[in-house]
Amino acid sequence: MQPTILVPLDGSDIGEDALPTAAMLARQLNARLHLVHVHKAIMLVYSSDICIGQVPTLNTPLDNQCRADELTYLETTAQRLREQALDVDVTLLSGPVDEALSQAAVVDQAELIVMSTHARGGAARMVLGSLADALIRTAATPLVLVHVQDGPPADPVPPFGHILIGLDGAHLSEQVVPIARRLGDAMNSRYTLIHILPPHSTGSQRSAAQIYLNNLALQAELNPATTEGVMLADEHPAEAILTYAQTHAVDLIVLATHGRGGLSRLLYGSVTDSVVQAADRPILVYRPQEQA
Repeated sequence: MQPTILVPLDGSDIGEDALPTAAMLARQLNARLHLVHVHKAIMLVYSSDICIGQVPTLNTPLDNQCRADELTYLETTAQRLREQALDVDVTLLSGPVDEALSQAAVVDQAELIVMSTHARGGAARMVLGSLADALIRTAATPLVLVHVQDGPPADPVPPFGHILIGLDGAHLSEQVVPIARRLGDAMNSRYTLIHILPPHSTGSQRSAAQIYLNNLALQAELNPATTEGVMLADEHPAEAILTYAQTHAVDLIVLATHGRGGLSRLLYGSVTDSVVQAADRPILVYRPQEQA
């Protein structure tokens, strides 16, 4: 079955900044692109002398017009991609945005969700950032976040030549390795597995970490000629990952997140979220599935 890449669009230029990356991935994976937009019902609010408060009522004519305009936008965007010989479908979704997108990914059996996010703040960050955060915590599909840069995005986007895979030593985080390999093998990428230790780690701890990375690379059947295990000692893991990515020409950072809340959420917030917020290059984030 042809794989599917789900691409949420909100109608903004920022939302469309993910399209060149999504198109590149579709070419490399021979995948179908599924462009989706989540419709928000247009409501009128009436005041009543009888009931207390205000009564929201669906504005059917305006809502129907908005649906038609949104579908036209999706079809126009899809046609630009079809002219690049890509297989593209469109769907207008309804419901809470994060739930609608997560469910669409499940129905599609999507291989990836690819979307833009704004790392620097402002209204766009509030909307796109909060949606990305919700999908990171709830979606069972790997999420590729494309950070908005100043100026138009590169088009076409070159394949990811160097993939950095962050690992924290937990078995759940290792679930990102085959996902990264699936992408990298399609693009002849080289891999770096990185593990960050506390700055005062002992020599034996550092040796054990290096052995762990080497063994994991063997278990994942990563090509030894294009795979490196890197162990660093730093009290700020997110900064260490970002610095390594910037100084070693990394094209994609791959990280796991650890669930919905509590201590797991704190772990996500302290490392993955910091990387997501500050990175200047695409990031693949995956919420590992608990083993039955």
